[in-house]
Amino acid sequence: MKSKRCLFSALKVVAKGLIFLVLAASLSNPALTQSSSNQQNSGPFKFENGVRKARFLIVNFKNKIFNLPQGKKTAEVNDMQKTYGSIRRHFEQLEARYGKLNFHKQIPDAVWGDVLRQNRKTGKLVQLHEWSQYFYVVFPDFVLIDSLMATMKELPEVDYVRAPVIAVPQVTPIDPEFNSPTGQWNLVKVDAKNAWNISRGSSDVIVAVIEAAGGAETGIPFFANPDFWTGDGGTSGTSKFAPGGHTGAAGPHATGVAGIVAAATDDTDGIASLGWDIRMRPYKFDESRLPDFGNVGLAAAIELAIAEGTDVINFSFVLETFETRPPVPCTGCLFRRLVNCGDMPDTEAAIEDAKGMGIIMVAAAGNNINNWVVSGGTNCAPCLELGAQGAYPALNDYVSAITATDSNDDAVTDFNFGNFIDFAAPGMVVRTTVGNAIENFSGTSFASPLVASLAGLVKSINPMITQADFKNILITTSEDVNQAQYPGKDVYLGYGRINAYEALKYTLENYGGTLSGDVLLTEDLTIASGKTLTIEDGTTIEFDSGVQLTINGVLNVNGLSVSKVTFTRSGGTGNWDGIRFNTGSSGNVNHAIIEYVSNGDGINIQSASPTIENTTISNCLWGLNLNTSNAVIENCIIDNNDEGVFDRYGAAQYLDNTIKNSFGTLTDGNGLNFNNADPMLFRNVIEDNDTGVYGSNAAFAQFGAPA
Repeated sequence: MKSKRCLFSALKVVAKGLIFLVLAASLSNPALTQSSSNQQNSGPFKFENGVRKARFLIVNFKNKIFNLPQGKKTAEVNDMQKTYGSIRRHFEQLEARYGKLNFHKQIPDAVWGDVLRQNRKTGKLVQLHEWSQYFYVVFPDFVLIDSLMATMKELPEVDYVRAPVIAVPQVTPIDPEFNSPTGQWNLVKVDAKNAWNISRGSSDVIVAVIEAAGGAETGIPFFANPDFWTGDGGTSGTSKFAPGGHTGAAGPHATGVAGIVAAATDDTDGIASLGWDIRMRPYKFDESRLPDFGNVGLAAAIELAIAEGTDVINFSFVLETFETRPPVPCTGCLFRRLVNCGDMPDTEAAIEDAKGMGIIMVAAAGNNINNWVVSGGTNCAPCLELGAQGAYPALNDYVSAITATDSNDDAVTDFNFGNFIDFAAPGMVVRTTVGNAIENFSGTSFASPLVASLAGLVKSINPMITQADFKNILITTSEDVNQAQYPGKDVYLGYGRINAYEALKYTLENYGGTLSGDVLLTEDLTIASGKTLTIEDGTTIEFDSGVQLTINGVLNVNGLSVSKVTFTRSGGTGNWDGIRFNTGSSGNVNHAIIEYVSNGDGINIQSASPTIENTTISNCLWGLNLNTSNAVIENCIIDNNDEGVFDRYGAAQYLDNTIKNSFGTLTDGNGLNFNNADPMLFRNVIEDNDTGVYGSNAAFAQFGAPA
């Protein structure tokens, strides 16, 4: 499926050309611009009199042209199946003209028909694209690729054919000294501290850092940077990189991006990262060299990330292409422009596969990269298109496009802009890893991985969140920091600058999720109807004064006898407002401790029927307050509250509980207070209260075994 928002920047061209990859990580730099132009005659590409040549093409066949066994990488014309005689004759003719051809399979493990994969989150089968017929076609020398592609596209057995890509790095460290007085302002700006109070992530969540190789860039982070290890300095402790992915020599851009995603945090050295406990896996692609060097294309890198169980993918680059324009009105003009989706059908297919597998994808929107004339010709200006542009892969509908803001929440005026931009994140003069040290970098390359890191935290609390869900979460929670000039979504910052805390809170409330570890709630948390909040054993949730947990959906507290869940106040004083089950809600609270709700109810149940078992409720005004409820309260200790239980208009069951030490200061000190209720009590111990059991207004308590 072609991405809808790709279409707005589509250009009519005569010869679609050499595709460049630009790492979106620098400020305006004339030297870099000149260097980029010089790349037109490097690597496997040549431009001669405005005509481009290359040594290989990328082609995907519709049919089972090659029947290679799994793992085999190379083939020849003679390996084509004889049943497809027409296309075989076409390549035999090419071989007779240009010399021996070689076919390099981009995804060696792909076999015909093996297209079903199980989504590891949903368990459902997803149909991916057919990759067994995805090849480099390598010529012995440079050939006129445009005429060859035009002919090849007409063959009925060919799905698509395109030119390769090369990388043009644009990376500029702007503060090599680790002495910035402002520190990691980018994490402060997105409220990382409060986000970490909800979740520090999970080591089971993997962010794929897909990077470009070529020139000085290798696409691989420097694994030995101390901030990629959880120990104090050096390479001690646990690596922040999960097994798998690609390895190789390190490059600065990949290292900087990885530091933003998931540098080791709370280990007394280097920097912190929003993705505190999440892990990464590095992938590189490079189409600037012949496939003999073992390089893979972008689509193949994405497919490997999918196969290895990635949760989030970050693209900190954009693609560009060289092209010539029609002779009228332009003559002999060579242009450089941003790639549109239609130029990369293989990558489009891989992104669609990733979306189908529930992977969240984010990409840099790009820096100062508009179209410009690369060389010569006459009357070129009328064909030059300036202004708001798209940027690929950020332009794809299934990828969130991220631009960069500075410490004042301002957009960078000469960065790429347009309707395709979704969100903004801090990206100017931000500290991150490079080599074995820390430096400051700028660009959308370093805004995008901050959003990828947030996606990792979101996936940590709810692994079922999809790309569409994530976009909706950010639309709702991002801050419209330029609303005075551009209210609502705009071409500079999209929906606004992300807020990590608000995003995680909104996820829990509106999509549900899981909490674990140490959690601090500074604001009310309300779980929507139909959504489930799960709290794992051993979790401690602290509440600031006046904060309440409200359940309109489902609450499941999965404590264990040896690893209870604790709900308590924050600090040694103060009062929080307890847990409230609203009408229609449900759940199970098991092996929990609920304490210090001094101005309210430990658990308040309104027209709902949860099960509360093996739970201690103490130091509350009311331990339990039920209204029109058939809840089951079993094997609980309700101790040292002003009033143990206040039950109205319901028929709850109280089984094997101990209710004691209800000494009223603000209440009457009843162990059990029934008002218009018809409860059942069986094997309960009710002792040492001001009043053991008090009933009023036709309360009919039943003592005995449950029916």
